[in-house]
Amino acid sequence: MGGLGWAWAGAFALVVAVPLLLHAHDRSRAAQHGDRIAAGDEWSAFSVGLLTGGPRRAVDTVIVGLLERGVLRARGGVISRAGRGGTLSGMERAVVDSVGRGVRLSSLRLAAVLVEKRPFLVVYRTFQERGLVVGGGWRRHWAILQWAVLLCGTSVAVLYLVDRRALDGTFAAVGVAGLFAVPVVLLAARRGRLGSDPRTALGHAVSRRLRERVVHTRADAVAGGGLAGIGDRLVRMSVQDVEPDGVWGPSAKGSARDLTELNWLADELIHNTA
Repeated sequence: MGGLGWAWAGAFALVVAVPLLLHAHDRSRAAQHGDRIAAGDEWSAFSVGLLTGGPRRAVDTVIVGLLERGVLRARGGVISRAGRGGTLSGMERAVVDSVGRGVRLSSLRLAAVLVEKRPFLVVYRTFQERGLVVGGGWRRHWAILQWAVLLCGTSVAVLYLVDRRALDGTFAAVGVAGLFAVPVVLLAARRGRLGSDPRTALGHAVSRRLRERVVHTRADAVAGGGLAGIGDRLVRMSVQDVEPDGVWGPSAKGSARDLTELNWLADELIHNTA
C-alpha cells in the first residue's frame, strides 16, 4: 500500500474509532450511574411508566392506581367511576373527569392527556436534564451532524497536509463522502438517536433497574412491565381487553390508531420538547 493508501486508511480509522469510543463511553456511563439514578426515591409510578414505556404506560399507571383505590372500576375493557376516592392529583382528576359513564382504555388514555398534558412535559424535561432521553426536535440529530462534520473535516485537513494529491480525482470525492457518511451511520446507531424510543444508553440502563425493583402495588407493576405486569389475568383483561399495551412507539395495530394510542404525544415529547 502506497503513501496515499495509508493516508486514506488512517482517515477512515479516525472516523470509525471516535464513534466507537462514544459508544463505549455511553455504555460506561450507563454502568456507572444506572444503579444510583434508579435507586433514588423520586420515582413515582407515573415517572417510571413514562421512562420504561412511554406516554401510554404512564397513563395506565394512573388508571390502575385509581382502580386499586376503588375510584374506578373496570369490566370487559370498559372503565367507569366507582367512588370519590378522596384527594386526587391533577393527572388523576383528568382521568376521572374523562371517564364519564364508561369508556374504553384507548379513549381514556387520549382524553385524559388532552385535559392534562403538562405532567408529561415536565417529567420528560427532567429525564432530558439527567441524560436519560435525547433532546427534542433538531437537538436529537444535531450532535450527529456536528461530530460528522468535525471528523470529516479533520480527516480531510490531515489528508491535505500529508499529500494534496490525496484529494484529487473522482476517488477522492467518493472517499470524502465516505468520511462523512461513516460517522453519521455509526453515531446514529447510538441509543435514542433514531426511531420511536428516545432513551439513551443510560436511560435503558435505568429502565432495566427500575423494572427489577420490588413492586408494592399494581400501579408499580404496570409502571415497570406494562399491563402485562398485572399478575391476575382476569383483572388485566378487565382493563386492557383487546387494547395495545403501553410501549414507546407504534403498536402492532398499525398507524390507523396512532392518535388514540398516544403516539402523537410520544412524537411531541421526542421532537418538540425544548
